[in-house]
Amino acid sequence: MFLDYGPRTGEFLFDFPVKNLTFNARLYGDLEITCFDGNGSQIGSDFAPGPIISRGVMMNYNGPLPFPLESLSIPAEGIRRCTIKSYMGMIDEIRYTRDSEDLELSCAGDLGSNRVTRAQEIRCLVKASSGTVQVQEWSFTGTDSHGRLYTSPEEFTTPDTTWGGQMVISGTVTVRARVNGGELLDRSVPVTVEPRDWRDRQPDYRFVQTPGDSRMVIPSRIEWAEDLGFASWFRTERPGDLPPDDTAPVNGGPNDGLDYFADNATISFFGFYVLNTPAMTMGSDFYRAQDPNATGNVTSGINWCPPIVVARELPPRVERHEKEHGRVYEAALSQKFPAAISDLEQATSSDVADLYDKYTQAWDELDGFARAESLLLHIRPGGNVVPNYQGTPCVLKNQRGGELKNAPAR
Repeated sequence: MFLDYGPRTGEFLFDFPVKNLTFNARLYGDLEITCFDGNGSQIGSDFAPGPIISRGVMMNYNGPLPFPLESLSIPAEGIRRCTIKSYMGMIDEIRYTRDSEDLELSCAGDLGSNRVTRAQEIRCLVKASSGTVQVQEWSFTGTDSHGRLYTSPEEFTTPDTTWGGQMVISGTVTVRARVNGGELLDRSVPVTVEPRDWRDRQPDYRFVQTPGDSRMVIPSRIEWAEDLGFASWFRTERPGDLPPDDTAPVNGGPNDGLDYFADNATISFFGFYVLNTPAMTMGSDFYRAQDPNATGNVTSGINWCPPIVVARELPPRVERHEKEHGRVYEAALSQKFPAAISDLEQATSSDVADLYDKYTQAWDELDGFARAESLLLHIRPGGNVVPNYQGTPCVLKNQRGGELKNAPAR
């Protein structure tokens, strides 16, 4: 490259970072070189005086021709641009080493490299084996449990070479950074979120006796066996509500803004049974509806119960039966609960209302299955109806004068 009589200015631009830059030139006049990194910051310079022209002043020269080779060196790293100010000469060659672009990104959680248990923290680090890293931004892309794309953050720039926080969904962590002021480089790693072990979880279940309330009026007239006692179940929270500690938000890091079910989350069921104690009391209308002449012997083909059975034998038998409904219901819950709680364990969303819906859906499905199993108590293998008072030594009458049976299936 010929350098005309000057002073003249020019520049060299590099498409990638370089280091240990050397200019070999045959100089007639001075040569000044100044180099900059990718951010425009000066990182090195060198000067060589010319034998004939030095800063515009003619000098005597008695040496050989052509002029001997002069070397100018810039030992800095991350060089992207150099300016030249010359007073005539010839640059024979430019030597440099391409600067390393060994930008490395790694993430580690409680399960090791790129793996973390849901709700535990992960830490990501970007580095270069040589030189300095300047981070421009971090980002994360994944999919929540509803299949919706989730990106974080919307706007986030930081000079920090580390980034992390709680993780509740799998995805990809990306960093954009420069090495030694070079061009922007992107590095990405996949991060896998593993489920928490909730296999041994059990539902929060309560089943108690209650005298009933305005929703469950005790029948005053006994027409069906269910009028003597019944069991029912309902949610402990209103639809759309959850205990405040069942869900938790992620604050900061790759999954910032996502909600998930906390470690103490469960599914709660409250059941109760009601005994129609007034009907099973001596002197009640139901008591008087029984055959006062019955002796426990078969008459007219039917072994009718005497009234005293209503007060003495029926209450404990009905209570045992209703409690059995509760036991079967609980056993059915335990059968299906692991799959239901597993669905809650992985549920995530940026809208906590989605978690409420997920909880309600899980409760409804479990309750429906458990109720169906509980109702099977009323059916023998042969399909015959077994009334609440099964096991009594005789047949009770309803208050219409007929045999007391289970109500028809609705």
